[in-house]
Amino acid sequence: MADRPVPFIQVDPKTNKLVVDPKGKQVLESIRGSVGVCSVAGVYRTGKSYILNQLAGRDSGFGVGSSVQACTKGIWLWGAPIERRGSSAAAAGAPDYVLLLDTEGLQSLCQTEGHDAKIFCLAILLSSFFLYNSEKAINSAAIDQLSLVAQLTKKIRVHAAGNGGGGSDAAKDEAPSGLVNICAALLGSLQRLATKPSRSALRPELTPAFAAVLAPCLAEPDVSVRRGAAQAVGLLGQLLGAAYADAFSTAAAKLLTDTKAKEEARAGHALALGLLLSSSAPAAAADKHAAFGRVRSGVQLLCSLLPTPAAATATATASPPPAGGRHASEWALHSLARVAAVLGGDFRPLTGATLSGVSAVALAPAPPLTTRAAQGLAALSTTLAASLLPSLSAAAGAGKPPQHKGGQHTAMLFRCRVLVAAARRAHPLDGRSGGAAEALLAEELRFERLLLSLPSGTLPSAVAASPPAIHEAVLRGLASRHPGLRAAAVEALREFGVAGAGGGATGHTGYAMPPSTLGRAAVALLSLMDGEVDREALDAAKRVTLSLLHADGGQRPIFWLRTLGDVVQEVVRSEAELRGSNRGDDEEAGGEEGSGWDQNASGLPTVGGDDEDEEEDRKRQKEAQLEAEENAKWAHVAPRWQTRLYAAECVRRLLDVADHSAHYDLTLAREETERQGGSGERLVLHLGRLVSVAFTVATSRIEAMRPAGVLMLLDVVERFAAAPDPDYQGHLLLEQSHAQLGAALRPCFGPEADPSLTASGAALLARYLLAISTTSGGIQVDPAAIRKLLALLTKRLTPAALAAISYPALSDAAATMVRTTSLRAAAALQAAAAREPEARAELCKQMQPSLVDLRSCWMGLLRDHAALSIAGRAAKGYVPHLYVQGAATASREHLEHAAPLVFEAALSMVATPEWVAGRGGGGGGGGSG
Repeated sequence: MADRPVPFIQVDPKTNKLVVDPKGKQVLESIRGSVGVCSVAGVYRTGKSYILNQLAGRDSGFGVGSSVQACTKGIWLWGAPIERRGSSAAAAGAPDYVLLLDTEGLQSLCQTEGHDAKIFCLAILLSSFFLYNSEKAINSAAIDQLSLVAQLTKKIRVHAAGNGGGGSDAAKDEAPSGLVNICAALLGSLQRLATKPSRSALRPELTPAFAAVLAPCLAEPDVSVRRGAAQAVGLLGQLLGAAYADAFSTAAAKLLTDTKAKEEARAGHALALGLLLSSSAPAAAADKHAAFGRVRSGVQLLCSLLPTPAAATATATASPPPAGGRHASEWALHSLARVAAVLGGDFRPLTGATLSGVSAVALAPAPPLTTRAAQGLAALSTTLAASLLPSLSAAAGAGKPPQHKGGQHTAMLFRCRVLVAAARRAHPLDGRSGGAAEALLAEELRFERLLLSLPSGTLPSAVAASPPAIHEAVLRGLASRHPGLRAAAVEALREFGVAGAGGGATGHTGYAMPPSTLGRAAVALLSLMDGEVDREALDAAKRVTLSLLHADGGQRPIFWLRTLGDVVQEVVRSEAELRGSNRGDDEEAGGEEGSGWDQNASGLPTVGGDDEDEEEDRKRQKEAQLEAEENAKWAHVAPRWQTRLYAAECVRRLLDVADHSAHYDLTLAREETERQGGSGERLVLHLGRLVSVAFTVATSRIEAMRPAGVLMLLDVVERFAAAPDPDYQGHLLLEQSHAQLGAALRPCFGPEADPSLTASGAALLARYLLAISTTSGGIQVDPAAIRKLLALLTKRLTPAALAAISYPALSDAAATMVRTTSLRAAAALQAAAAREPEARAELCKQMQPSLVDLRSCWMGLLRDHAALSIAGRAAKGYVPHLYVQGAATASREHLEHAAPLVFEAALSMVATPEWVAGRGGGGGGGGSG
């Protein structure tokens, strides 16, 4: 194959007709495998060929130029198709090869509009992916081109269907449509304009042109085309305002009331009408009265598309509805849900009429709800319930009697609950269910969360579902692969879990999770974080974890220590623990038969099977099989290091939450345990496990985790520094962990240690030395332990050693941070020794050999701090001791933090021999290098 452009479709100069060039035909015949075609069209001299060259990964290839003449004639293709077969980036079902087409520029000076239309239409019909290149904002000429091609494409499809002979309707519907590319081109341009509507060049005069483009797209059998066209209608309502909204609403009303119109066209216009009404909501309209009147008329029109009880019964005995989601009533449900969500409380006057319209959809005896209808019904019912909540809360606060309108709204809320239950029961979550059932479960969880916002006593017991069943649904949602269900389960856990831990604001205590369920939820939540890829969902899961920890950690600190410690220490749990609760049978999900999530106050019978064909059923079974294989594959894989790091941070938070004095006093903890007869819920009884978890992080093979582990050890030492060991008189509890603390500290002062690790290690070393170097309270001091630990710090606290500290791969401020934190740690030891010379006599003795060098380094730090603090910057000619001039601003914070303690340590040395010796040495410190 030629690695260059090859002519594909050219104009025969004799007949002036388009013909296939033999060179292009030869390239196509040489391809063995499936082909995806990407083409670019647009006005000439706007860079179409340049875009294709970039897609081909080349700087040249397709002809580009700077003249006003079009460089490309006809349609050209790249002679060497891009091979995707076997590529790691190739998705399942992707073509083996990608073929790039370059088209002749439109509106050229030497071509007619008819020629442009032929090239444009052929490019769309041949393409799998079509790019419409627009240099500036979309204009009337571009709309005219899209309109013309849309009509031509429609005619070509009708002609092909008429001459194709055999073939099922389903096969014809699945045939690729050129309207996909037209719709995508228009939608992309409108989305770009919507980001800056003030710069939009669109005018109401373009309404007929837009209608000509969108009409065939809204009637297209391909659902994706109808959705894209409906979104374009919503954007046009936003850009063109009330004039376009009124014009489209009138045309849509005429088509939707025409029972002889194509079902696809009615479905497409129903969805488009909903998106148009939501984009021109009364709250954002200049004339709110007229806008709400338009919404009211549109809602009434959409409700008229829903089947009445009589019609539903008649439909049950007739032929089933068309497949593929063509029923206008299905799309009307989604449109109503969208409008109600945008209007919020303003939709409340229309809630009663809407509920009356949608009830027949759920209560019809047959046929069962399709997937799309069930999703629309659940979303609409949840949205309608949300619009009722403000009036219910207000009525409860004012003490209105049941016959007040608040009582009527309670009845409406019950009807919403019935409709949500009907939608869910039509597609239960089982081993064969796919994303549709999980999306419905997510809607039901959102509905239950809405109920929690009502004041206590307002919610009738008939409306609420069984709390244990809700909890099981939350656990199941946390383990789901459906992103919407995971998000709903996380938010529901925030409400139910925090309430169960005693930290919720809701008065519905019956919804609270019991401790056992809350524990399973915590494990499942950590497992979710380990596999979540969406940043917003991951942040939400982290926030909920912290909320649960703060609410429940004080009551059950050992459970949280064990759970978080397992994650930190890479303890691989079983699949049942990791997933929390992912059980499918009724016994595991809720106890006795009939007590599960599907058993609720609606009293609706279980609806029959799905309205899916055999191919869809096989697809769902295949997805379930692949999911099971994926779960088995990763069942025994340790958590990611980011999840382990977050668990370590949670352990630090746990120490803040567990603030009772018995957590840090072994004698009190034992007395409490004997008095209560329990196993002990105090951290001091599990100090070994706590230090072990922190040590695991501090010595992790993941370098980014080590500073967090050292800081965790610092927190442990801070809280247990004065805790005596009642079993060994004259010793501290921390001495039992001396070996682990020493092993964690030594790498902090190594030559390859990260600066943040060294800084945190210096703080830990100082705090631990202060704990074990005092004889107050009858504690015995170990001179050897003090000498070994102190040597780690002081060996690098000489003027020469400080000047040699450098991190070439990092900023100069990193070296300043290490210098100042190390000097501050030594200053903390000297200040403490000076305050308690008798109790810390051994520390004074061990510090004395290093004081001369420390005095010089401390004075250098104080000079640097004074130089930067007085004038905001050092005077000209000043030679800094601990920083470089280029990092003065970043270093000031470190100097300010260390200066007070260093000043106290330096002041304690005045009139001592070491002070005099330091002065004789000339103030040292030198430059920082």
